[in-house]
Parts: sequence; C-alpha cells; structure tokens
Amino acid sequence: MFYRFSIIAAICLVSVNINAQAVDQCAVIQCDCTAITQGEWRSACETRQRSIKARCNASGGERISACTIAGADAWPLTLQTVSAERTPTFQLEEDPLEDWMEEATSQLEALDFQMASSREWTVSKLEEASWSQAVVSAVAWRDQLRNEWWLISNSLRGEAKLDDDPIDEDRVEELLSDVDLRINELRRLQEAVNNPGVEALALINVLTSMEIEQLQIKAQLIAMTGRDETSGEAWLEVASLSEALFKNEGLTPNEQRRTAIDAVAEHYQAATAFDRAGNQRAANAAYSRAEEIKRNPTILAE
Repeated sequence: MFYRFSIIAAICLVSVNINAQAVDQCAVIQCDCTAITQGEWRSACETRQRSIKARCNASGGERISACTIAGADAWPLTLQTVSAERTPTFQLEEDPLEDWMEEATSQLEALDFQMASSREWTVSKLEEASWSQAVVSAVAWRDQLRNEWWLISNSLRGEAKLDDDPIDEDRVEELLSDVDLRINELRRLQEAVNNPGVEALALINVLTSMEIEQLQIKAQLIAMTGRDETSGEAWLEVASLSEALFKNEGLTPNEQRRTAIDAVAEHYQAATAFDRAGNQRAANAAYSRAEEIKRNPTILAE
C-alpha cells in the first residue's frame, strides 16, 4: 500500500509540472544580492549568482545550484535544489499562475494523505525495529515534505504577487506552528532509535536530515515576515545541526560533502539575516564560520 501511495504522488506532481515549464529556471535565478549591505559580501553574492546561472545554462537547465550568501528573497536556496520539483512557479504570468495555484491547493490535499501514510509507516517500522524498511519509508516521507515546501513556498509568493501585498503573516504563523510540531516529532523518533547497527544509524541520519530541512523551512518562513534577528538565530540553529550531522557514523563521502555545503550556506544565511537586523557582531561571526568551513570542510570532523 505504501508504494501505491508513492506512485499516486508521482502522478499528481506530473500535472503540476506541466504548467511550471513556462518558467525559464536559469533566467530567474537571483540571489537577492541588492539586499546585502556590505560591499564585499554583495560582491561575493553577485559572483555566486553569475556562476550558478552560467552552470545552469551550460547544462540546459538540468543543473541548478543554490545561492549561498544571499538575501532573504533569493531563489534558489539549498532546499529548493534537492526537491524533485524545483521550478519557481511564482514567477509565472498572472493567468497561468492563478491556474497553477488552484491546482497546487488540490495537490497539497493529496500530498497530506500521502505524507500521513509515509509517516505512519516509518513510525510503525521503527517500533518493530525493522530499520531498513523504516529507512525506505522515511526517505519517501522526506521527498514528500520537499514537494510540500515547493508547493507552499511558491503559493505564498504567488499569492503575494497576485494580490500585490506582502506575504500572508497569519498563514506563515500557522505554518511555523506545524513545522515546530514536525521538528519535535523527528527529534523524538531519533531518540527512539536505540540500536548501534548500520541500518539503525542510517535511519537516524535520514531523520536528522529531515530535521535540518524543516529547520531551513522555519528560518525561511521567519525571514518572510521580516524578523531578521530571529531568522538569523534559526539559521544558526540549523547550521549547528548540519555541523553535528557531518560527524555522524554511516555518512558516505558524498553525503558528508553535501552536509558541509549545507552548513556553509546556512552560516551565510545567518550572517546576512543578522546584517539586515543590524547585529554586526553576530553577522561577522557567522560569515567567518562559513568561510572557515568553505576553506576546509574537514574541520567539521574535529
């Protein structure tokens, strides 16, 4: 039954993807560099933006890398590059955007059902100590959560664009509450895996990566409401967790590399958020940490 739900999810996303193709993903890459006040940081942001645009164009739109040092309205950030669906549909013209948003609402309803199934399967297999099966369902759950964020983040930005109004802060607060509940559950599930075996460690690593991604979402949602100091603190929290994950047993070299890249980007995001808030000491500390990890990722193993 679990796999049937996964197939349904894939079919549902196909119709959403059709409308999304109207957006040139390479052309709309923008790291919101003008929002960065410090000249050196803004220059680094612009260099990164040019680099990832060129890489995207050279790959025919297949290779999309994330903005790292960037403003709050940047696209894409790290999480947007790992989702199965990456198109910034909020950039669609008015009529196709309205059509997409109606479709997205129904897709979110279907996705809620699928995520509930994946979550229940993960919990039940964890309780049975069926670690390998729990890993499979947790990975599916993670993919569904990524798709959910693609739908939600584009819907929030799309609604603000269509209404020519700021982001719906009431909706953001509801989402933040949901994200906090999910983060707490993921932490409880990690604590419940009391087995030193390889498959159990793999499950812990997947659940930790899910917690990291939910914390990234939390930081982005807070930034949407203009609470820059709080957003900076949230980015620092997730950066610390990424650094901790790097040390976990069972990560492949590629997974370690991905984790280090995440930590760098998260520290940069903390730096720019604190800079917007006028907290220069915290901004400089976060920026320095990002540069330190970027120069030598192996320091995370120490």
